Amino acid sequence: MNAMFMVFLVALQVLAATMAPAADKTVIRVTGPDSMFGRLHTLSMLFERENPGTDVRVVRGATVDAVFSALVRGETGVALASRKINAAEKDAAKAKGVELTENLIGYGGIVIVTHVSNPLNDLTVDQVKKLLSGEYTNWSECGAPPALVKVFRVGEKHPGTLVFMQEDFLGKPLASGAEVMPDFAGVMTRVSGTPGAIGFVRIRDALECPGQAVTKIMKIRAGVDGPAVLPCRGTVSDGSYPIRRPYYLYSNSRVSTEISKYIEYIKAKGWGQQTL
Repeated sequence: MNAMFMVFLVALQVLAATMAPAADKTVIRVTGPDSMFGRLHTLSMLFERENPGTDVRVVRGATVDAVFSALVRGETGVALASRKINAAEKDAAKAKGVELTENLIGYGGIVIVTHVSNPLNDLTVDQVKKLLSGEYTNWSECGAPPALVKVFRVGEKHPGTLVFMQEDFLGKPLASGAEVMPDFAGVMTRVSGTPGAIGFVRIRDALECPGQAVTKIMKIRAGVDGPAVLPCRGTVSDGSYPIRRPYYLYSNSRVSTEISKYIEYIKAKGWGQQTL
């Protein structure tokens, strides 16, 4: 063996030793969609810090569908999802003899952003639905001076958000003329530079990402006579901000004590802004 190969071999052995769990640690494998990896990884590291005998391995899954598949196949012990399991997934689990347990762990807010020149400061949920679906095409229909409505939305990179907005929130497709952006940062940028624009982003995109494009964050009223509520972690958590999506942890009902402890820890922490 030449010297270069020996160095490479030693490096591989060191890497393997680093990645391998300690013999006295219990390994918990957790899978979540790519878009949720950062938050899930942080929460898992916090759990490890308080439970040094546990090694939590967080794995990225391409979609929520892939996450559920991994759980049913027994490739992961815990699955994070931004929607409820559907009938087909329940049938697949049943066929494998797997009974899944659902745990609601918190909510994520969907923030409605407009161009800064928009004279309105708040919208009702019904107005948001009509604007995003294309039913309203002019801001005058919301009581503002006449201006064409231009809708911007995220693309298939974030399927969970699209499913929630179209199936759960709107109950119909987004406006057919909506301009599709590759990510939420792109939505913020286009809304920022387009008078008459409206779009939706996650709460962390609007409030927790330094350097984002400047937009107007709309207060939302659940109804015409309801209070106009500004989105923040607190109003999303207590439900006073009405546009929010649930997050769930799923596991096999016959889980270990360690996995049960992990799930209860995440439920107690909630799906808020966590830091190490």
